[in-house]
Amino acid sequence: MTTPATPRSAAPRQLADILLGLAGAMQRLRALPPGHPVIVAGIAALERALETVLEGRDRLTVEVGTVQLVVDGMESNPDFEPLRDLADELREAGIRAIEFRPGVGAGQLLAVFSAIANHNGGRPAWPAVPHITIRSLTPTMAPGADPWLPLERVVLDEPERRAAEHDPEELAFALELLASDPERDSQILESLGAVARAAENSPEDAEALDRLLTAVPHATLRRLLAPRADLPSQGNFLRSIAGHVSAPVLLRLLEATAYGREAQLSPAALQVLARVAKRTEGRDQAGARRALGAELARLAPVVDPQVDLAGQFPRLAPEPERVLKLALESGILEPGTIAAADRMIARGQVAPLLGLLETVPEEDPIARAIHARVYHPDTVRVLLGGSPIDLDLLDRLIPEAGLGAAPALLDALAESRDRRVRLRLLDLLARYREAVGPLAAERLDGMPWYVQRNVLALLGRLPDRPMRYTPPAVLAHRDPRVRHEAIALSIADPAMRTRGLVEALDSNYESTLRLALTSMAEQFPAELLPRVIALSADPRLDPEIRAMAVTALSRVSDPVVLRLLRRQVVARGIPGFGRLAPKSPGMLAALRGLAAHWQSHPKVVPLLEAARQSRDPEIRAAARLPTRRSSASIPRAAL
Repeated sequence: MTTPATPRSAAPRQLADILLGLAGAMQRLRALPPGHPVIVAGIAALERALETVLEGRDRLTVEVGTVQLVVDGMESNPDFEPLRDLADELREAGIRAIEFRPGVGAGQLLAVFSAIANHNGGRPAWPAVPHITIRSLTPTMAPGADPWLPLERVVLDEPERRAAEHDPEELAFALELLASDPERDSQILESLGAVARAAENSPEDAEALDRLLTAVPHATLRRLLAPRADLPSQGNFLRSIAGHVSAPVLLRLLEATAYGREAQLSPAALQVLARVAKRTEGRDQAGARRALGAELARLAPVVDPQVDLAGQFPRLAPEPERVLKLALESGILEPGTIAAADRMIARGQVAPLLGLLETVPEEDPIARAIHARVYHPDTVRVLLGGSPIDLDLLDRLIPEAGLGAAPALLDALAESRDRRVRLRLLDLLARYREAVGPLAAERLDGMPWYVQRNVLALLGRLPDRPMRYTPPAVLAHRDPRVRHEAIALSIADPAMRTRGLVEALDSNYESTLRLALTSMAEQFPAELLPRVIALSADPRLDPEIRAMAVTALSRVSDPVVLRLLRRQVVARGIPGFGRLAPKSPGMLAALRGLAAHWQSHPKVVPLLEAARQSRDPEIRAAARLPTRRSSASIPRAAL
């Protein structure tokens, strides 16, 4: 390779990153022990760079010159030492070019470049991996030799033949008549691989090879490409052929290779690929050839006991995901596509499925069809059956999945033992607003206590909940937690508020008492005054609860209430002198009540003045007048 007098401009950034990644990987593989984290990180970075550059390409070839590398027509700077050293090392290993194809993974990169880095002379046997091809400097046949001649000699059983006739139909007929012979089949595949490599630079050879593989019957192709662990020529041929023949021929080869390898390529995926090939007939076949060639290279058997591609960096996507990728890329919707989406959903692979949908526009017809399968109540049920439940993913699906997903959410709410999950499920169900109310209320009768509690809590969260969803039975439930949620619903219902407050005040459950007293601080039913006065003086109750009762009472315009409040604030035995009682929760609550609702009463004014002069900041704060007050809250000035 000649070097121009004036170096070309620098290669694009992505291509430069690949060359530098190759140089760095080779250097680390030589200097560090196998499996070192630095090696792993470098190979992973190289994989990502190749994945970006190979998007939309059939292949990327790095050619090796005397003192430089050429990639995509761009030459590296011969004065840049790391890339010059890499070119020298590759040439010493007898490498003319390295070809990368879509789907190349880190495991393949590690296998190939470890072998190159450890090369110590002699004729190398590079690892046979699906998406990397190494072109050797040493020619596989004499210069000027016709690659068809060895093929015709073995197929026509004429070892003395001196010149090739290049008759694809005759070769196809002869191949059909040959019986199965592993040794001969291996020779045929090796010869076909040589023809495929020659076809790379010869349109005539490419056309003849295309005709030959079109004429060979499917049964013969299946015989040659049947799964065989001891036939490395299969993989060599399949890796050589991809990209050198038409899409229909690649499809024929793929169908023959997939026979017996259904675990690697399902009929659904093959059907999508067939539609891809058919749609491109008579048009630009680059995309179809790229998709078919990638699958063919993936199926190509790897026979090298020194290479373990399954150990590090697993690369192949699950089968349904590949089917959907092909469908989205080709724009072909068929039952196999929907089945693949359903399989991913059934396996709980909803997040990768949504990731695929995000790669295409929302108006894409394939994406819309799959979207309808994902945002569906059945998908919600599958996610709820996972462990742990992916709450963030549920958040994306609801409420677009519709009210049909609510029963599954209600089931999960009833069964979950995780408080965090229950709270999120309550939030998700509340998004349906009043529509979920009847569905939830139907689950009250006959359910375990924890189901009833969760359903009542949901009804209490609904912003526009229908009223009277509180059956009397749950108001008298033996479990105080269920009773608490039922009472909360009753208090929020104007028609049942008084009934709910009565039940709450009769309850010995502290949370329910607090709920009732907090509500009564906003609106106090006059008929409940004796009950609340009794609570405010009950020594068995927590002082905070007694203080809450005092706060609720303070807004009631009644002389009995004023007397009770003053008794809490004024010290016992000397009421006439206006001395304040010791500070307590009840005393502070009464003082705040007097300041808020009785501040103009003659018997209250001196108490408030004394409290405002106190050295205790809490007492001073409690005696301050509220910033806002309603005239309706000022009681009668009578005693």
